[in-house]
Amino acid sequence: AMLVVKGFDYADNNVNYYVTDKQSNLVSLNSTTAIERGLKLLSLGRVGTYAEGEVTASYFINKYGYNKTFVVAGFSERAFENYTGFSPHSANAAKYAQLLSQKIAHLQQSGEIKIMLLKYGITTDLALSSPIGK
Repeated sequence: AMLVVKGFDYADNNVNYYVTDKQSNLVSLNSTTAIERGLKLLSLGRVGTYAEGEVTASYFINKYGYNKTFVVAGFSERAFENYTGFSPHSANAAKYAQLLSQKIAHLQQSGEIKIMLLKYGITTDLALSSPIGK
């Protein structure tokens, strides 16, 4: 069986189709401890596959000591992008967006962001893009 987090969009049409179409082959979790519980079920052999985002999976696999237990079976056909938004009603929204963009660019150029990510077991080079509309 494949373990999924209930209501999660996997940003991959094939995975989303499978999750929708193959309900009998799924184990769905829905809680604030879904990732921890999912990794435990995977380690016990109660499920054979666990679909999770790469960065999140890397962090929790390292946090719970499974880094020598699991292997990555594959990747999505497209990346899942995360965005930070600011309220359009805030007078400081544009200023905060600009400050965030500048700080991330500085952290990336100085190499500090790699050091920060390593603390969470994340070793991949992340593509940090400019905010939308820039």
